[in-house]
Amino acid sequence: MKEIWDNPYSTEKSETDLSENGFGLKHSFKNGFGAEYIFTSVNVKDDKLGEAHSELDRSGQRHQVELSYVHTLDGKNILIPAFYMGISQMKGEAQQSIKAGLKTAYLRNISGNVLTFAVSAESERFVEENPVFMKKRSDNSASMYVSFRKNGIGGSEAVFLSGGLFYMHKNSNISFYDSDATGVIFTAGYQF
Repeated sequence: MKEIWDNPYSTEKSETDLSENGFGLKHSFKNGFGAEYIFTSVNVKDDKLGEAHSELDRSGQRHQVELSYVHTLDGKNILIPAFYMGISQMKGEAQQSIKAGLKTAYLRNISGNVLTFAVSAESERFVEENPVFMKKRSDNSASMYVSFRKNGIGGSEAVFLSGGLFYMHKNSNISFYDSDATGVIFTAGYQF
């Protein structure tokens, strides 16, 4: 459960709950191609934005499909380009969108550990006019991610630790939606 603004246009900010639930299906073919489908159900509780303007209701569903290709350069280097498309079927018509993007990941095997560097670019077009800004929203974004995964923690090949950094920049034709995000991710896991 995450917290978001119940009405981002209000000067008196208060938070409300955002819950996202979903699943993904992924298949890798023997020829190096892969396909993935991701479904996400979004529920914004007590959405004052959606109550004031029904066309801005942020609850609904998102669907995304991705096609990728794993290209092994040699025993230590892998390149994975991918193309994806998605639709957001939100209850508010001005929150419904279609997006498409390209991403590329480079993986380097270093003594059984993995260094990953990935970049992506995305374009998202909204279906209806935003009633607050009186025009259709159009976003373009770019992001990068770098991580290192250390395998064999504590003498067990199944245990791993990873850490990563990411940066994302979004530019919208409605400047209210322009944003930058940075983050750090740490993961501990057990691989079955």
